[in-house]
Amino acid sequence: MVKRVLKSAGVLAVASAVAGLLGQACNASTASAQTETRDPIEGVWSSAVTITDCQGTTTRQFQALNLFHDGGTVSDTDSQPPTTHGPAFGTWQSQGGGTYGSVFQFFRFNSDGSVAGSNRVQRTITLGADGKSFTSTISISVLNPVGTQVSTACGTETAARLQ
Repeated sequence: MVKRVLKSAGVLAVASAVAGLLGQACNASTASAQTETRDPIEGVWSSAVTITDCQGTTTRQFQALNLFHDGGTVSDTDSQPPTTHGPAFGTWQSQGGGTYGSVFQFFRFNSDGSVAGSNRVQRTITLGADGKSFTSTISISVLNPVGTQVSTACGTETAARLQ
């Protein structure tokens, strides 16, 4: 009987110690999660985009939505007709001092629905001091269906963070 009581007390002591350690680990994990900070560019942005022929002549203007995900990926869509191109997916990275690089790509379609190629868009983004706006310069490589560059375009963008 004494052995059984001592054995039970030992099991309770070990269980108590394990519970204490788990509690400390959970508290440390929660504290760590609470002190993590988001990168200022993360989130959803609404932008006005102007595309030019790189000589300064505007070829089109449209609205876009950019979602900068945690971890360095970006999704983009815009107000151009959905029959002309699909959604864009890419990456972003901080270059320091409120400047970011972003690259994304989307497929383009002919009027009959066949693939016309894709556009590869590179941006240099400068975050506004308020953290609620950005501007970017845009460089576009227009690719044929096999990925060969057939032309280029340029552009600018001004964006505001969506709340």
